[in-house]
Amino acid sequence: MVQRQLADVLVAVIETCKLRTTVTDDGNLMTDVFYRMRNIRKQYLELRLPASAQIWHAYVDSDRVIPVTVPPTAGADAGKVIMIPIIGRGKNQRPFEIRLSYSSSVSSLGNLGRLALEVPATEVAAIRVAWDLALPKDYLVVSSSGTLNQVDELDYDLGAISMVPRMPARLLSAPEMSAAQSESLKVQFDMQLEQNKRVMFNVDNPNQSPAAQPAATDDITNVAARPKAPVYPGQSEIKMNHYYFQTLVAMGDAPTLRATYMRDSWLKVSRGAVIVLVAIAVLLFWSKSPASALWKLVATVSLAVVVLAVRTLAGHSYEQFLTDILWVLTAGAVVFGLGHSFVGFSRKVSQWQRSLSDARAAARAAVLAATPAPTPASAPVQTPAPPTVLRPTRVSDDDFLPGGVAPSAPDQPTSPPHTEPEDTEKPDEPKQDDQDNAP
Repeated sequence: MVQRQLADVLVAVIETCKLRTTVTDDGNLMTDVFYRMRNIRKQYLELRLPASAQIWHAYVDSDRVIPVTVPPTAGADAGKVIMIPIIGRGKNQRPFEIRLSYSSSVSSLGNLGRLALEVPATEVAAIRVAWDLALPKDYLVVSSSGTLNQVDELDYDLGAISMVPRMPARLLSAPEMSAAQSESLKVQFDMQLEQNKRVMFNVDNPNQSPAAQPAATDDITNVAARPKAPVYPGQSEIKMNHYYFQTLVAMGDAPTLRATYMRDSWLKVSRGAVIVLVAIAVLLFWSKSPASALWKLVATVSLAVVVLAVRTLAGHSYEQFLTDILWVLTAGAVVFGLGHSFVGFSRKVSQWQRSLSDARAAARAAVLAATPAPTPASAPVQTPAPPTVLRPTRVSDDDFLPGGVAPSAPDQPTSPPHTEPEDTEKPDEPKQDDQDNAP
């Protein structure tokens, strides 16, 4: 006869695990843990917390429970082991909820550091794990590692989980309670829940009338719908930077989270230094490299593609720095590529203008060479001015002075002797007698 054995099956499983940790400048951590699990026959949920953990409260569904502390064993990892009683929970495989709040401490936050966080270890497998990490507004997470992946926002059902326990359902449906008592208790609980929400979100502002006060919202995941907390004299509004991480199917070792943080001022200085160094490297490469401009452009674009691939694979790790490097490389490729293209185009235009001028000069020279040289014209003959002729003065008897002395003639200008050209015919001049006899 073949002997058969029963297969090992899970006696409990955690369907959803969500943690919310708030970190202060002094290194104090406040962590809220939520479990939604199914149980068949497990009596306790064993959790390993940090050694400095201080438990604030624990709830199973809506019942407050007191965890049991287990003394550490030799050779075990440092930490505090607690056991939350879950006896009788989850009958008929009904899911139930566990809520736990505890505080712990790490070294105070500096300008640059790393947070090493770990989900409370348990022997029960978890299907989904989510973590909401809140840092002061002056600190930013630049890189993360571990089994949890950083995401922009949690899934809707994970984000909608409330850390506030619900009202016990059995109180409203107790057989010894009448309908009127049950309704009255429900009204009182709703009023208390509304008051708790107002206190939680700090809605009650004494400076506002009740009609002007915003109503408390049930959707705690909708940040925009939350009423803004009033700021009283001497009180400053607390702002936190939230970062979200999640994973699927956490079995075996507890999920871990390693978050590298940096102060905002240091991050800005570091990013500026990276931008300057990359810009100088790109400038030196384009100015000193003996390669052609085309190969320089190809190398710059290829490096930008590599940085883009690394940024895609790295996810949110060093996203700001990789994005800055990518922008600088892209800008360098565009600026130097367009600059080189413009210089090359200008050179081609100058060469075209020079070749056009040379072609015009060659055409002009060809035209001049084809045209016959003109015959030089004879020099014009210059006709000299006619010479000045000295005419004798006729003296009559009346013109003599007494004593028979003739008056002296006036001084006449002298002119150089004039030589008539041989070929030039002298025009006929009227005789002196004819001139004298002229009327």
